[in-house]
Amino acid sequence: MNPTDPVDALKETLTRATQGENLVPLFIDGALVLIFSACTFSLLTGPLLLGYTETCVRIQRGEAVAVGDSLKLLSPRFGQGVVLWILWLIAHALGAMALGAGALVANFFLAYLFVVAVTLPGISAVDAVKESVRRALAHPMETAVLTGVALGLHALLGATGIGLAASLAFSTLLRVVMARRLSPAVA
Repeated sequence: MNPTDPVDALKETLTRATQGENLVPLFIDGALVLIFSACTFSLLTGPLLLGYTETCVRIQRGEAVAVGDSLKLLSPRFGQGVVLWILWLIAHALGAMALGAGALVANFFLAYLFVVAVTLPGISAVDAVKESVRRALAHPMETAVLTGVALGLHALLGATGIGLAASLAFSTLLRVVMARRLSPAVA
């Protein structure tokens, strides 16, 4: 197994997603993130993604997860999740205004944002952005593949709510798996 091989990371992600009892909580919590994000006009998206990423980190570690675990993790780091989401939105808006396709660039540099925030407790939102950028630049090919797969899944499956939930589930878990492969201390 080559830790930087994106194909190996895709295989590992698929295995972890379907292993044991992971599939149902991963998919349902992904759907809950989308539903609650939509119902709150994306105001809760950051905290929800932080909790969801924590659930994916637990799956990657081989820990048991249950439906609703992402929501249980919502309140302890609520403020950090809001700030992370605001920074993510700003990066995407600036990228879109500056480059037209700048959202692609923002996705590349912020590929590990929520993973960093979850796996480095106590890190500030700004430092999480800096660390995500650092990791993306340290592993540009792997991060480009990760970003391409995530955006491709969203484009292919995002037309329906069920497809978008599946896309969110797989792409978030893939980010966690890839981050752990590139920096073993991550998980």
